[in-house]
Amino acid sequence: MTNTFFVEIIPSDLKIRRFLVPAEQLLVGRSQNRCQLVVTDPRVSRIHLRIVRSPDLGVTITDMHSANGSFLDGHRLPPGMAITWLIDQMAAIGSTQLTLRYGKLPEETSS
Repeated sequence: MTNTFFVEIIPSDLKIRRFLVPAEQLLVGRSQNRCQLVVTDPRVSRIHLRIVRSPDLGVTITDMHSANGSFLDGHRLPPGMAITWLIDQMAAIGSTQLTLRYGKLPEETSS
């Protein structure tokens, strides 16, 4: 498997998940109909974040005018403005942490 960008999701129950960042945009939020990455956190908006991977800008993260805001390394993201998201930086939406990673996507173990 080749190296790739992925998001490590740590919800309040601490059950870590990993989600591949596609070549196009990735919408994050509670809406199962509109988001590719669904987060079941009551403080997360239906469409909370947009993550975009591009050859020119790398990976950007945008708060989609969410009700409770989004934070990147503890700093509130300005709504609607794409901000460069660096590898190992932690974003917070509600009680959920998202960290951008790069490398081989770890194999998920099932029990």
